Amino acid sequence: MIPLLAAAGGDVNVASADSATPLHVAVTWNNAGALQALLSEGVLLTVSYHAGLTALDVAEKRRDLSAITLLRGSLNRVDSL
Repeated sequence: MIPLLAAAGGDVNVASADSATPLHVAVTWNNAGALQALLSEGVLLTVSYHAGLTALDVAEKRRDLSAITLLRGSLNRVDSL
């Protein structure tokens, strides 16, 4: 669904009223498929929501090793560009 929405011009970085992005929601709800789809669509990784947490911060707080690995790997690819 995420690739279809992005292809139709949907913003994968849109934030809710509390500044949470789809990336934050995917990590919070432990949705690896959505997380991978968002990363594939080039979602911004360093956006923080009202609590000042990035999606990686949320994953670390939840001790979600799968999300931590995916997010850190994506950050490392961005940093090496």
